[in-house]
Amino acid sequence: MPIRHAIWKVGTKPEPLAEVSLGKEALLEQMITEDPTILSDRWLLIGRQVRTTHGGFIDLLALNQDGQLIVIELKSKILVSRLHIDKKAVPYGPHPRTNPLSVHAAR
Repeated sequence: MPIRHAIWKVGTKPEPLAEVSLGKEALLEQMITEDPTILSDRWLLIGRQVRTTHGGFIDLLALNQDGQLIVIELKSKILVSRLHIDKKAVPYGPHPRTNPLSVHAAR
Protein backbone atom coordinates (compact mmCIF):
# COMPACT_ATOMS: atom_id res chain seq x y z
CA MET A 1 0.00 0.00 0.00
CA PRO A 2 1.50 3.39 -0.98
CA ILE A 3 2.04 5.99 1.71
CA ARG A 4 0.59 9.44 1.09
CA HIS A 5 1.71 12.59 2.84
CA ALA A 6 -0.44 15.66 3.23
CA ILE A 7 0.27 19.20 4.32
CA TRP A 8 -2.36 20.86 6.40
CA LYS A 9 -3.27 24.46 7.10
CA VAL A 10 -4.19 24.66 10.76
CA GLY A 11 -6.64 27.34 11.81
CA THR A 12 -10.02 27.07 13.44
CA LYS A 13 -10.42 23.90 11.39
CA PRO A 14 -7.56 21.87 9.83
CA GLU A 15 -7.66 21.90 6.02
CA PRO A 16 -5.48 19.87 3.65
CA LEU A 17 -3.61 22.01 1.13
CA ALA A 18 -4.04 21.12 -2.51
CA GLU A 19 -1.26 19.23 -4.27
CA VAL A 20 -0.13 20.45 -7.65
CA SER A 21 2.40 19.08 -10.09
CA LEU A 22 5.34 21.40 -10.63
CA GLY A 23 6.03 19.90 -14.02
CA LYS A 24 9.44 21.21 -15.05
CA GLU A 25 12.65 20.87 -13.08
CA ALA A 26 13.71 24.27 -14.44
CA LEU A 27 10.87 25.98 -12.58
CA LEU A 28 11.82 24.34 -9.29
CA GLU A 29 15.47 25.19 -9.93
CA GLN A 30 14.54 28.84 -10.54
CA MET A 31 12.45 28.96 -7.35
CA ILE A 32 15.30 27.55 -5.27
CA THR A 33 17.83 29.86 -6.94
CA GLU A 34 15.67 32.87 -6.08
CA ASP A 35 15.11 31.68 -2.50
CA PRO A 36 17.60 28.99 -1.37
CA THR A 37 16.02 28.95 2.11
CA ILE A 38 13.32 26.74 0.55
CA LEU A 39 15.84 23.93 1.11
CA SER A 40 17.91 25.23 4.00
CA ASP A 41 18.80 28.56 5.56
CA ARG A 42 22.20 27.07 6.43
CA TRP A 43 23.39 26.44 2.87
CA LEU A 44 25.04 28.89 0.48
CA LEU A 45 24.07 28.25 -3.13
CA ILE A 46 27.26 28.44 -5.24
CA GLY A 47 26.32 26.88 -8.58
CA ARG A 48 23.52 26.04 -10.97
CA GLN A 49 23.83 23.50 -13.80
CA VAL A 50 27.45 22.88 -12.89
CA ARG A 51 29.36 20.76 -15.40
CA THR A 52 31.28 17.82 -13.95
CA THR A 53 34.50 16.32 -15.27
CA HIS A 54 32.45 13.27 -16.29
CA GLY A 55 30.36 15.29 -18.76
CA GLY A 56 27.25 15.45 -16.61
CA PHE A 57 25.62 18.34 -14.80
CA ILE A 58 24.84 19.00 -11.16
CA ASP A 59 21.47 20.75 -10.88
CA LEU A 60 22.45 22.89 -7.89
CA LEU A 61 25.59 23.06 -5.80
CA ALA A 62 25.77 24.51 -2.30
CA LEU A 63 28.10 24.78 0.67
CA ASN A 64 27.06 24.05 4.22
CA GLN A 65 28.27 25.99 7.26
CA ASP A 66 31.29 23.65 7.53
CA GLY A 67 32.36 24.31 3.94
CA GLN A 68 31.28 20.88 2.69
CA LEU A 69 29.75 20.61 -0.78
CA ILE A 70 26.05 19.79 -1.06
CA VAL A 71 25.01 18.34 -4.43
CA ILE A 72 21.29 18.84 -5.11
CA GLU A 73 19.52 16.77 -7.77
CA LEU A 74 16.04 17.91 -8.76
CA LYS A 75 13.33 15.50 -9.86
CA SER A 76 10.59 16.47 -12.30
CA LYS A 77 7.65 14.80 -10.57
CA ILE A 78 7.33 17.09 -7.58
CA LEU A 79 4.33 17.71 -5.39
CA VAL A 80 4.16 21.28 -4.17
CA SER A 81 1.75 22.90 -1.76
CA ARG A 82 2.41 26.61 -1.84
CA LEU A 83 6.17 26.84 -1.25
CA HIS A 84 6.51 23.51 0.56
CA ILE A 85 8.59 21.00 -1.36
CA ASP A 86 8.12 17.42 -0.24
CA LYS A 87 11.86 16.70 -0.12
CA LYS A 88 12.06 15.91 -3.81
CA ALA A 89 14.99 18.24 -4.25
CA VAL A 90 17.39 15.55 -3.16
CA PRO A 91 20.62 16.66 -1.47
CA TYR A 92 23.37 14.12 -2.11
CA GLY A 93 25.92 15.71 0.19
CA PRO A 94 27.90 16.54 2.09
CA HIS A 95 30.21 13.97 0.64
CA PRO A 96 33.64 13.74 2.31
CA ARG A 97 35.31 12.58 -0.93
CA THR A 98 33.90 15.40 -3.05
CA ASN A 99 36.68 17.42 -4.60
CA PRO A 100 35.58 21.03 -5.30
CA LEU A 101 38.11 21.13 -8.13
CA SER A 102 36.31 18.31 -9.97
CA VAL A 103 33.30 20.48 -10.87
CA HIS A 104 33.33 23.34 -13.34
CA ALA A 105 30.75 26.06 -13.97
CA ALA A 106 28.71 25.44 -17.10
CA ARG A 107 29.23 27.95 -19.88
